[in-house]
Amino acid sequence: MFTTKARYTALGALGLVLVLSLASCSVDGGRAVLDLVPLQRKLVAEYEGTKIHVDLQNGHRLGITLSSNTPSDLAYQQSAAGARQVAEFVCRNYPSMDQIDSLRVAFGVHEGGLLADAKISASYTWEQNELPCGFDG
Repeated sequence: MFTTKARYTALGALGLVLVLSLASCSVDGGRAVLDLVPLQRKLVAEYEGTKIHVDLQNGHRLGITLSSNTPSDLAYQQSAAGARQVAEFVCRNYPSMDQIDSLRVAFGVHEGGLLADAKISASYTWEQNELPCGFDG
């Protein structure tokens, strides 16, 4: 079958096509969408063994979901400190962060097959003025 890396690459490419078809036609909006694929790849490399889902809503709400097959795999990350660590990683690795109004980091347990969603066990959200990136919009 496919390796985990190949699955994420295939899903990322499919997601990119879908997002591009729905994205705003603005140059900044297009750049924000194109920046998602490298961000997801960096997250997968950083949090190896964790399933990563990245989404951008309305071009300004960035969501990151980390999921695992068992709750204990994400025990530390499910804390507020772990979520902040992920948020800081996103701030450093997503060039379009200045366009983001809010960032959500969620943790969950992966249920089902390749395209199944994760059951969210913890979620943390920052508005732009609270982002751990250190800038005010």
